[in-house]
Amino acid sequence: MPATEQTWRNLKILHVVFGVAALLLLLATVVMLAVDHNRPWKKYQREFRALETWSAAARVDEQDSRGFAEKSQELENSLGEARRADLDPALVKSFLDQVRTVPADAEAADRVQLDVDMLRTQTDPAERLALRGDLLERLRDIAKRAKFREDLLAGELKLRKAELDKNRADYELAVADDASAEKLSSLLALADAKRAEVATATLENQAANTHRKTLEGLLRQLTAGEDAAAKTLADHRQKLLQLSKTLKDRAPNVGKTVLELPVLDAFNGPLRVDQIWLPQLTLNNNFRDVARFDRCTTCHKGMDKSLPGSPTEPAYCERRDVTVSLPTPSAQPKSEGDQNDQLEAAYGFRLAPRGLFRAEDPTVSVVLPESPAAAAGLMPGDVIVDIDGGKTLARRVAMQSLLETPAWGKPLDIVVQRGVPQPYSTHPRLDLFVGSTSPHPMQTFGCTICHQGQGSATSFKWASHTPNTPKQAHEWHDEHGWFNNHHWIFPMLPQRFEESSCLKCHHQVVDLEPSEKFPEPPAPKLVEGYHVIRQYGCYGCHEINGWSGPEKRIGPDMRLAPNYHEVAEALAVDPGLASMGGTVARWVEDVRSSPDGTTSRERLRDAIERDAAAGGDAKLSKRSHELAALLKDPETPGTLPKVGPSLRHVASKVGFDWLYSWLRNPQDFRPSTKMPRFFGLWEHLEGKGLEESKRYEPIEIRSMINYMLAASAPFEYVKPYEGITAAPDVERGKKVFQVRGCLACHQHADFPEATSTHGPNLSRIGAKTASHPNGPAWLYSWLREPARYHPKTIMPNVLLEPVTLADGKVSDPAADATAYLMGSTENWKPVDVPAAGSLTADERKATEELALMYLKDRFTAAKAEQVLKSGLGAEQATIQGDERMLAGLAGPDRDATLLNYVGKKTIAKLACYACHDIPGFEDGKAAGAALADWGRKEPSKIAFEQVAHFVMHQLEHGHGHGHGAAGHHGAASHHGHGAEPTPAADGKQPADEPLAPDLAYAAPPAKHVTPESVDPDTGFFLEKLLAHEREGFLWQKLRQPRSYDYKKAENKSYNERYRMPQFPFNAEQREAVMTFVLGLVAEPPAPQFIYKPSPREEARLNGLVVAERYNCGGCHTLQMDRWDLRYQPESLGPAQTVADYPFLSPHFTPQQVEKSLVTDRQGRRQTTLVGMPVLDPVTGKPLLVDEDGVPVEEGDTEVVPHRQVMLWHDALVDGEPRIVGGQNIMVPEDAIRAGRHYPARGGDLARQLFPVVIADEKQVNPNVKPDDAWGWLPPPLVGEGRKVQSGWLHKFLLNPHPIRPPVVMRMPKFNFQSAEAAALVNYFAAVDGAEYPYVYDPRLDESAVVAKEQSAPGHLDGALKIVTNNNYCVKCHLVGSYAPPGNPKALAPQLERVHERLRPGYVHDWIANPKRFLPYTGMPVNIPFDKPVSQDLYRGTSEQQVDALTDLLMHFDLFAKRNLSLEAYLRQPPAAPAARPSAAVPPPQQSPPNAAQPPALRQNVSRQPGVALN
Repeated sequence: MPATEQTWRNLKILHVVFGVAALLLLLATVVMLAVDHNRPWKKYQREFRALETWSAAARVDEQDSRGFAEKSQELENSLGEARRADLDPALVKSFLDQVRTVPADAEAADRVQLDVDMLRTQTDPAERLALRGDLLERLRDIAKRAKFREDLLAGELKLRKAELDKNRADYELAVADDASAEKLSSLLALADAKRAEVATATLENQAANTHRKTLEGLLRQLTAGEDAAAKTLADHRQKLLQLSKTLKDRAPNVGKTVLELPVLDAFNGPLRVDQIWLPQLTLNNNFRDVARFDRCTTCHKGMDKSLPGSPTEPAYCERRDVTVSLPTPSAQPKSEGDQNDQLEAAYGFRLAPRGLFRAEDPTVSVVLPESPAAAAGLMPGDVIVDIDGGKTLARRVAMQSLLETPAWGKPLDIVVQRGVPQPYSTHPRLDLFVGSTSPHPMQTFGCTICHQGQGSATSFKWASHTPNTPKQAHEWHDEHGWFNNHHWIFPMLPQRFEESSCLKCHHQVVDLEPSEKFPEPPAPKLVEGYHVIRQYGCYGCHEINGWSGPEKRIGPDMRLAPNYHEVAEALAVDPGLASMGGTVARWVEDVRSSPDGTTSRERLRDAIERDAAAGGDAKLSKRSHELAALLKDPETPGTLPKVGPSLRHVASKVGFDWLYSWLRNPQDFRPSTKMPRFFGLWEHLEGKGLEESKRYEPIEIRSMINYMLAASAPFEYVKPYEGITAAPDVERGKKVFQVRGCLACHQHADFPEATSTHGPNLSRIGAKTASHPNGPAWLYSWLREPARYHPKTIMPNVLLEPVTLADGKVSDPAADATAYLMGSTENWKPVDVPAAGSLTADERKATEELALMYLKDRFTAAKAEQVLKSGLGAEQATIQGDERMLAGLAGPDRDATLLNYVGKKTIAKLACYACHDIPGFEDGKAAGAALADWGRKEPSKIAFEQVAHFVMHQLEHGHGHGHGAAGHHGAASHHGHGAEPTPAADGKQPADEPLAPDLAYAAPPAKHVTPESVDPDTGFFLEKLLAHEREGFLWQKLRQPRSYDYKKAENKSYNERYRMPQFPFNAEQREAVMTFVLGLVAEPPAPQFIYKPSPREEARLNGLVVAERYNCGGCHTLQMDRWDLRYQPESLGPAQTVADYPFLSPHFTPQQVEKSLVTDRQGRRQTTLVGMPVLDPVTGKPLLVDEDGVPVEEGDTEVVPHRQVMLWHDALVDGEPRIVGGQNIMVPEDAIRAGRHYPARGGDLARQLFPVVIADEKQVNPNVKPDDAWGWLPPPLVGEGRKVQSGWLHKFLLNPHPIRPPVVMRMPKFNFQSAEAAALVNYFAAVDGAEYPYVYDPRLDESAVVAKEQSAPGHLDGALKIVTNNNYCVKCHLVGSYAPPGNPKALAPQLERVHERLRPGYVHDWIANPKRFLPYTGMPVNIPFDKPVSQDLYRGTSEQQVDALTDLLMHFDLFAKRNLSLEAYLRQPPAAPAARPSAAVPPPQQSPPNAAQPPALRQNVSRQPGVALN
C-alpha cells in the first residue's frame, strides 16, 4: 500500500503534548533532585561547619590579638636576655676539662677559654650577643669533632669485628676439612690476636662515646635557658599557625561549594551521611537479629568534640543562661581605637563582627587570659542578652551599655547565653560516654544502644525521638513534623528516663554510684530508683530475676534470699521436735541463728525427710515435712532480706489498739513510714464497690490482727542485769540514745539534726510499746538483744552493758534508753478503734460473708455454705490447707475461728509475708507480676482499664473521685494526733500535693484538661497514659494502684479487686522507680559489652552492697570529702617544710608538678584536695575563718571567708606538695565556688556527735582540744584495708570487742553472715589498694625476728625499753595488764594485741609519723627522723629504732613468752636527753634484766590525749 501523510492524531497537538510532558518531566526531575538534595541534615552540617569555622576564627583572633603581640614581644625579649646572659663558669670549666682529656682538642680548648674571657669583660649588648653566639658555635664544633672521631673509631671497630669473623670462619672451615693440628693452632692464634684488637677497639670506641655524650650533656646545660626560651616562643607562634591552618581547612571555598551541588555531591562531597557500623550490637528486627548501624552523628556532628587539650571537656555545651559579674574600671577609659579596642582595654574581651546563629547577636569572640572578663567567667561564644537588667538585642546596644552608660567602679551583672542548641552541642559527659578515652567510645557503642530510637534514620521525625514534655512535643511537631511513631518498637528514651538503658550492661547497679574515678554520679536517678526499691521491699512481691540460668545473667537480680531461718523458727515450735533429740534441736537453732551455714541445714533436711518417710511413726507435723523442701539450695538464690520487721512474736510486742490503727493507716502513727497503705484507698470507688470496702475492710483488719496474735510464737524477754543500783533515768536514756549510735539509723523529734531514714522514726515509739502490758520489757529486750526477737534483723546489738556512775552507782543503759523511749509519744493515741474482744451482729455477718467468699474458692457453693454453718464435720481429717483452721467452727469460739481463717486468707491476699516473717507463711510466693523484662512489655498486654477516665476526672474537678474522706477509716481521716499533711518517707512534703490525693496539678473545677494545660511532668505522664504506653501505666500504678478498678469494681467480686497498696512515694521517688523498672529488659547485649569488673573492683562493689544494707556509713566515713579547687596562685598559703622519713615523703611526677603550675584563662590553678573540713566545736558545722585563721562572725562581709581542710591524701598546690598530717590548708570560699565539692560518703553520726562530746568533756576538762574528740567517735574507715589484717577484721566484724578505751560508743554486733563479713573485708582491701586477696607478710613470721635478734643482740629488749619509758608508749597506751593513770579520755589502745590486728607495714609507718595516717590523732612523733630517742634506751638511728619497735609490737606474744614479767623494764631511770648518733652506731647491747632502777611509771605524769595505732 502506498505511503500516505494521513495520521490518526493531530501532530501539532501531539508535539505540544509531548513538549509539555517533557517540560513537566524535567520540572519533576528538578523538584525531585531539589527535595532529595535539601535534606535537613545537610543544613545541620553546613551550620555546624560554620560553627567550627567561627570557633577557629575566634581562637585565631584571640591568639592574634594585641595581647598575643605583647606576649610575643615579651617572649622575644626573654629569648634575647637568655642569649646575652653569661655562661655558667662551672659548666664551662667542666666542659673544657673534658675537652682537654683529648690531646688533639687542647688547642681548641685554649681558644674557647680566650673567648670566655672576652665575653666576661664585654659590656656592649650587641657585641656580647655576637661573642656568645661564636663561643657556643665553637663549643658545638668541638662536640661535632668528638662525634666525628667516635664515628671513625666505630668504623674501625666494625672492620676489626669483620676480620675477627673471617678468622673464626677460617678456623671453622679448617676443622670441617680435617686440617692438621698445626694449621688449626695457627688459625686459632690469628683469631685470638684479632680478638684482642677488637677488645682494644671496643674500649677506644666506648671512651669516645662517653666523651661525646659528656660534652653534649654539658652543652645542653649551658644552653638550657636559651633553648627553653626559644621553645616557648616557637610554641607560642606555632599555636597561631596551627589555628590559622585549621581555620583555612574549615572555611568554605569554591571547591567545597561545587561539590555540594546536586548530582555532584555524590562525588566525595563534603556533606555526607555518617554511619557507625556495629555488627556485635544487634537489633531484633522482624524476629531476626540484624547488625545495628547508627547515623545519629549525621546531624549531631559535635557530639564527641572536646576542647583543645582537654579530652573530657565538651567543646560545645548545650545552650543555657549564665549570669556573670563583670568588674568595671574605676573611671571611663580613654577612647582610643575602635570600640573593640576600647572593650579590650577596659574589660579584656572583644565582640565578634557578627553573631553565629543570628547576625546581630553581641557575641564574645576574644577573652584575654587573666583579664577582668576572664576572671568574671566570660568565654568566647557567649552571647550577651542582658546588661544590668537591660536587654541587648543587637551588638550596637551591647557596645553602648558596656562603654558609655555603666556606673564606673561598680560591677555589671551580665546575663549571657552560653552554648549552642541541638543538634550542635557536645555530649555533656565525655568522661563517661562517646569520647575515645571514655568507657563507652562512640565507635564501639554507637548511640542507640543507650538512647534507643531508630538509628538508621537521617530525618528528625523518623528517628523516633521522644519529647520530655508535651510542650516540647508541640514544638517538635511544628518545627520538624514530629509524630509519635508507634510502628518502631524501640522509641528513643525521653530525657527523664535516659538512664534506664544503663541496666542492660550494669547488672549490679551499685557500680553506677559515684566512685574515685567518676565522682560525678553516672546515673543518679537510676541508682536512686534501685535504692528505693531495695528499701521499700518492692522485690518481695515483684521478683526481679536477673538470671535465666546458673551461668547466664540477664539483668539486675533483686529477689528474696531463701528464708531458712523462718523454716527453723517454724520447726522450733513443732511439738514433735523434742522427741527428735537434742542434736536435731541444735541443728534447728544453728539454722535459725546462722542461716548461711550449710552443714546443719543439710543434716536437718535429711532428718526431716527421714521422719516423713516413717509414715505413721513420724514425730514431726505434716507442716514441718512440707517445709523441708525449703531447706534445699536453690540454683540461683536471691540475696535480699525482707524489709519489714518480724511478726513471729508480735503478741509479745504490741497490742490490738495500736495494730488496728497501724494497719488502717500506717502514716497516721508514723508519717515518714515506708510501710504502704492497704486500706481506705477509696478515691476510685462509688456505689456498691464503695459500700463493700467500708463494710469489709474493718473486718479484714481485725481478722489479720486476730490471726497474727493467735499464731504468734512465745518470746522470752531478756532479763535485766543483776547488780544494778541506779534507777532508770530519762535524761541518761536520752544521752544513751544520742551517743550510742541510734541516730545513725533513726530519727527522733528531740534530735532534728539526725536525718537518716535507714531505720524508722522513733519519735512516737513509746505510744507503740505502751499498747502492750509488756511493752517496756519487749523494748528493753530489743535494745539488748535484737537478734533474739528477729535473727535476720539488720538492727545490731549495740552492746549496752552496765556503767558505773560518778556517784558509784551502777546503771543499766538499756533500761535508761527504754525509760526515755517509753516517754516518746508526741501525745499520739489510737482513735476510733473497735473493741478487741467481741463482734457486733453486723460485724459478725460481714465476717461470715468474707469467710464464705474464700470457702467458695475451695468448695462448691452449697458445700461452702454447709461448712460455714456447721464446720468441716467428718471430713476434718482429710482436709488440707487453710480450711483446717475451721475445725472448731461449731464450738463456742466461732467468732475467733472465723476471724483467724479470714485473717490468714487476707494476709495471703495482701501478701504481707513478702515483707514480714509471719507464722504459717514460710512458703509464701511472690504475689505480684515479675519485673525482669517489664521494660519491654507490650503495651497491648497491659490492662489500662478505665484509669485514663479516672485521672482526667480528677484533673478536671481538682479532687479524687468517690468518697475517700468518708468513713471511720477513710483516706483523709486520722490525722488528729499527727495533724499535718502526710509527708513522704524522707520527711519532706510530697512534691505533688495537693491534687487528690497526690497529683502535682490542681485544676479548677470542670476545666477541660489537656496534657499541655497542666504542669510539664503531669502532662508528660498524662499523655503517655492516654496513649496507653508503659510510662503512663507505671506512673498511675505508683500513684494510685487501686484506681485501675475505676468503673470495674461493680463487675468484680470483692476478692478479685486489685490489691497493690499505696506506697508513700513522692514525685521524685516515683520517677526514680520508673527509671529503674523501664530499664528492666532482660535483653543484654553481646557478652563483651556487659560490664565485667576486675576482681578488685568486684570486691569493692560486693562490699558496697553489704555496707549499704547495714548502713556502715551511718557512723563511719567511707570516703572523704573531695574538693576540685580552682584557686588564685599562692592563695592557699605556703607549703610547710617537714623533716620526715624518706619512706613517708610524698612522690609526684614532674608531669604532675608541671600540671599543678598551669594557669587557666581566669588566672586560676587547679588542684584536688581529699580530706575533711575542720568543724566548729560548738555547732558542728564547717568552720569559716579569715586568712589568719580567726573565726568569721555570721554576717561579716568585710573579710574573705576561708574553710580549713584537714588533708587525708597528699596534694600538689602551686607545684609544692602538701602532706597529710601537716598544717590544715586555708581554702578561700571563691576557690570552692569556682570548682566542685563532692561531699563525704558516710560519717554523719560522727559529725553530729562532734560538738556533743566536746561539750560533755568540757564539763570535766575545759581545755579539751577539738581534734581529740574525733578519737572518741566512730573512726573513718578510709585506709582501713592497708591498716588491718584481713583475718582479724573478719573476726572482729563477726564478734567485735573494745579497742579504743575513750570512745563514747562501741562497735555494735551486727548479724553478719560470714560471707557478708568477708565481702566487707575484701571491700576495704580493694578500695585502699592493699594486697588483695590478703598476702601473708613475712615480717609476721617468727624466723624474721629471730634473725634480727641474732644479728643485733638486745634488739627487742631495747625496743621494750622505749615502750616502757614514761616519756613514750606507756604514757598513754595499755600494755598487757598495765593501765596508765590519768584521764580515761587519754588512754590509747592495748599494745599487746597489735600483732593480731595491724599490718606490719602500717605499724612501721605509723610509729614513724602517726599524723601521716590519722591527721587528727593526738599521738606525737616519738622518734623524729632527725632526732632519735636516747641511746641509753636503744643505740641506733631513728630508722633502726622504728624497725625495732615494729618488730617488738608485731612479735609481742613471742617476746612475752620469753619474758613473763615487765618488772625489770618498768624500773628504769628517766631517759637521758636524746643525742644524735654518730655516723657509725654500734649494735644495741643487751641490758641486764635485774638492774636496780626506780619505778618511773609510778609517777603521775600528764599525758597528751589521743588515739594511737588505730
